[in-house]
Amino acid sequence: YWNICQNTIYDIVSNSNDHSTLKIAIDTCGLDGTLSGAGQFTLFAPTDAAFNALAPGTVAALLNDLPALTDILKHHVLGDTVMSNTLTNGMTATTLLGTDLTVTITGSSVYIDNAMVTVADVVADNGVVHIIDAVLLPPTPSNTVYDIVANSVDHATLKTAIDTCALDAYLSGPGTFTLFAPTDAAF
Repeated sequence: YWNICQNTIYDIVSNSNDHSTLKIAIDTCGLDGTLSGAGQFTLFAPTDAAFNALAPGTVAALLNDLPALTDILKHHVLGDTVMSNTLTNGMTATTLLGTDLTVTITGSSVYIDNAMVTVADVVADNGVVHIIDAVLLPPTPSNTVYDIVANSVDHATLKTAIDTCALDAYLSGPGTFTLFAPTDAAF
């Protein structure tokens, strides 16, 4: 016996005319079970227009990179039901990916990071969906030349030299660098 009245977050996405790309992404990553299941979730749901606004080829590339796509989708989901009337300016919420989203409220507009909420509080049996006008991209971990030196157990002397010469900002900045890095033993 199936409960025909059940209305999950996944059902809301599946039945929407504006979320076919999101549905394909959810299906591709196998997150349909999670978003159909028990538990309480909040989904910030980018529209097809939001996905289309990404750089050309991005969606196709993501559909072929399941780990990256899964991380992006988990960056859109909170593990609790968060209704719009509980959002406050400056609050942060931790996603299923473990990353934080920041809420900004300006006048009557609510933003989740850089995405504006266009429709709030689409209630499901297992949570709520807020429709947004941009895709939320998780922060990429920093791994600059300086980070590699600073995190190395064999390059403490080199790190001290870089810091002393105030080259840390330069080696943390944009650009491409090749560093021939002498070890502590070499020094």
